[in-house]
Amino acid sequence: MPMISWMKKLSWLIVVMLTLLQGCVIVRAPSVEELTLLDNPPADVRKKRDSLAPLAVQWMNAAEAELSNSGRQLSSEELDMGRTLGIQHPDRVRVVVLEQFPLPGNESLEKQAREYGLGSDAEGGRTMGYMILVKPRFAQTRWLLAHEMVHVAQMEKMGRDAFMRRLITEYEIMGY
Repeated sequence: MPMISWMKKLSWLIVVMLTLLQGCVIVRAPSVEELTLLDNPPADVRKKRDSLAPLAVQWMNAAEAELSNSGRQLSSEELDMGRTLGIQHPDRVRVVVLEQFPLPGNESLEKQAREYGLGSDAEGGRTMGYMILVKPRFAQTRWLLAHEMVHVAQMEKMGRDAFMRRLITEYEIMGY
């Protein structure tokens, strides 16, 4: 029995490592200059971030509430993966498969979201609080689910407002 438990943990560690590697394939590593800017963004980026973040959090919370009875709960293996990735409340996570992800009702926020790449064909997954949205072509893709679970853990640790401010800063400095 201990060998099976050890093998299961190793399996999840491999999933986590593949998630990080997949992220490196999709998202390039920030340069030293970008890292400096992320920690100390220019005034125009701070102003934009500070105006968008409250609207984005409000939209995320509303979308999460609207989708809360949709989709499915995590399987027992996925719950274990969520715990391994640092999610404090993996039992709250739901996976919702959608052809099209929701966009904000606020016109200026929607325009900015589209500029960041939300709503594009390239978007395969999105995290809206505890709701993990995935496109049908990624419904069975473990690395994408793990990647989105990392965002759930980040939101739990940072708080939604701080998470959104960091995300907007990253979009402004590094792009999608």
